Amino acid sequence: MSFSLKQLARKTGMSTFAIRSWVRDERIPRTEARGPMTRYGEEHLLRIRAIQHLRRGGERLDAASERVKSATSHEELRELAGMPTTKTKETPAALGVARAPASIDALVLPAYRAENARAREVWEHIPICPGVELRVRVDADSEAKRVARAIEDAFAR
Repeated sequence: MSFSLKQLARKTGMSTFAIRSWVRDERIPRTEARGPMTRYGEEHLLRIRAIQHLRRGGERLDAASERVKSATSHEELRELAGMPTTKTKETPAALGVARAPASIDALVLPAYRAENARAREVWEHIPICPGVELRVRVDADSEAKRVARAIEDAFAR
């Protein structure tokens, strides 16, 4: 599996400039080829996703990069990226799929109560094209806002 720079940028939500700077800063490894035929592999994708996942968890960029740089296997990279690994037992709960509730009360009432207990969320609505809009929480972190801007820019063309 290999990707062009543009494909890698689309898959990660990063700009091509940011990916090049991460390569230059040795946050992700250099490729063997350079120029328009440069191809990035699954390892590049996993390393970027791992850094992004750690950043969303609150780690600083340098610390996240160092943790990812020290990873020695795809399994470890997948774990750092928050992705299922062969170590992860892929039960419905592990995959984030809840079991069916015993009753309608179990389905509706807890969610309703949780929604009312949560502070009201404020969303920014960004029109993408007729009938499609992107919603971004106003208090979203900078990574989420950057991804939203990239999506908006991609469809503004």
